[in-house]
Amino acid sequence: HDALPISHLPNFLGIFRVLLDQLLLPANLLHIFLLKLFYIAGASSALGGSYGILFSNSWNLYTLAQEKHLPYASYITQFNRYQVPFICVLIEAAICTGYLLLTYGHQVTLQQISVLGCTIAYGFSVAGLIAGTKKEGNLLAWGALGSCALLAASSIRNFWISGVQYLIVFGMLLLCGIVLFLITQSKNENYR
Repeated sequence: HDALPISHLPNFLGIFRVLLDQLLLPANLLHIFLLKLFYIAGASSALGGSYGILFSNSWNLYTLAQEKHLPYASYITQFNRYQVPFICVLIEAAICTGYLLLTYGHQVTLQQISVLGCTIAYGFSVAGLIAGTKKEGNLLAWGALGSCALLAASSIRNFWISGVQYLIVFGMLLLCGIVLFLITQSKNENYR
């Protein structure tokens, strides 16, 4: 028997139909019911995950402002009458809207940006470990740094394949983060 024909599917939702076609007769009432149930479960899961991400990101931004890592931190940390940092929500909405306008909501791009961002953050952590343990010569940390380099190279290659404009979007986000860091770093140095 052939393997499931899933390599040509445009997204993960198509796997439900292929799976049920293999298990049940296509015209079966149970097949139709289960397919709708799977779609509802998938949509509910995606909505719950999206809400969690949007909710937590505004609080992450609030924490960055609270620690004085963002300009105008005193304005960003203000709450509205419902105890929500509303300026954080507005900033996040602007970032999400900008992403949607630049990439037309391309999901693969969001995944690639996320992976490259996590790889860079992990790479900085490993570089810090190497700098802190350079007398011991930590071979495992050097292996982790090599792994980060391979993942970063693979991510950049995938950006190049899917469209260099998405690499530019990531570069702009990274540049904004660096500029914000430098601005707040110089302000924090002046307060000391």
